Amino acid sequence: MNATLLSQYVFGTKKTSAKQSEKILDGINQIGQELSGLNQLRTT
Repeated sequence: MNATLLSQYVFGTKKTSAKQSEKILDGINQIGQELSGLNQLRTT
């Protein structure tokens, strides 16, 4: 997904479809898991 389109979703200029919303949430969850893994490496 390009940054311009994501920005339009964030600011409400464009509305996401259910499928696109799911893809965005999956990406956010993946980033969260990666950050959590980095935090675990740092504390061990």
